[in-house]
Formats: sequence, structure tokens, C-alpha cells
Amino acid sequence: MNVLDTAGHIGGNLKLNTGITIKAWYKNDFNILVGDITLQNSWKNGYLLEPGESIFIEVDNLNKVYVKADGSGDNDCYYIGS
Repeated sequence: MNVLDTAGHIGGNLKLNTGITIKAWYKNDFNILVGDITLQNSWKNGYLLEPGESIFIEVDNLNKVYVKADGSGDNDCYYIGS
């Protein structure tokens, strides 16, 4: 999915049993921040993923995860949930 420089949901209302793994594309122009709804208020509320890095987050619904790019450019992330 393309990640913009404004915080937004990573996906829709999808129930998860254990959580989600998010991986920043290794060719991203900027870092990606991962967080919850408070990421809309400040970049300081996010966990920084540099290009190529990944993180697993225990969460029960996909719509609780937000992503934001550190700048405008070619920024993508991939995710898989269970």
C-alpha cells in the first residue's frame, strides 16, 4: 500500500486474532511511522520504520493501525495479519 505524509488507516474494519506484521519497502524515499489514532496528532506518537524494517503489533482489528510517511515521495509498506 502507498503511504502518504498524512496519517491514515492501514486498512478497513478487519478482525485479527493475533496481530499484524508491517514491513517498509526497502526502496522507500522516507521512513514510515506506525501507530494508533494519535499518530494523526504528532509524528512523535509513531514507531519509526526505516526502509526494509518490519514490526509485529498485537492488535485485534486492522482499523486500529495507522501509518504515515516521514515525507512526500515513493513510500510503500506491506502487511499481513492473522
